[in-house]
Amino acid sequence: MDGIFEKFGLFDFLGIMGPGIISTSYYTTCYILLTENSALLKESKYNVFAIVIFIFLSYFYGIILHEIGKIVYDHGIKFDIEKNTNRLCEKYGCNSNNRLNKIDSEFEQYIKTIRCFVCKTDFNYALSDLKYSNCNLKKIDAYHSIYGQSRGLMISFIIHFICLYLFCLVKMESIHISTIQVIPCIFVFDFLMIILFQVRSYRYYMSWIRNVYYQYYFECNKKT
Repeated sequence: MDGIFEKFGLFDFLGIMGPGIISTSYYTTCYILLTENSALLKESKYNVFAIVIFIFLSYFYGIILHEIGKIVYDHGIKFDIEKNTNRLCEKYGCNSNNRLNKIDSEFEQYIKTIRCFVCKTDFNYALSDLKYSNCNLKKIDAYHSIYGQSRGLMISFIIHFICLYLFCLVKMESIHISTIQVIPCIFVFDFLMIILFQVRSYRYYMSWIRNVYYQYYFECNKKT
């Protein structure tokens, strides 16, 4: 198992394969539910070839979600590293009194020293230096992978929301009355998942940035 993780990487499993499998399974379930067609499920049950195709398509779709998410976040939502680092500096920087109104303890002074270090250090340089220094980046990789997973799932639910809306426009007259009652629930579920994974992706994105700086600070102190 360790060899597999070393070969593909944690991000490939959580950030790409995870959203791909969840999305493909969810899309298939909704399709069967809305069309009341279980033939696809019966034909693929216990079929090894179908399982292999499913995993391949899930990974491929995970890559698509990753690329779409990167474009959306870079040009739309603007999860910009420099911008968010500046925001951290303004809130917790050297001249900020936020949560540190009185520096009267050794621990608070230590925290403020780290915050000053963060404001003076370039993020990409810190991350590159950690990678080429053979440091243990498991925690940083975990935060980054969960961020990628949340981002991919948010994009996935947006796509499903749009596709479901188009499906209703085209097929509404032919949809069975019992199925129509389920559609609003799916819309609400998609909307809630979009918000949930948007909030989750931002939280882990900021945690990823903070942990890169903190670990780089500790590594620099070791060298000195």
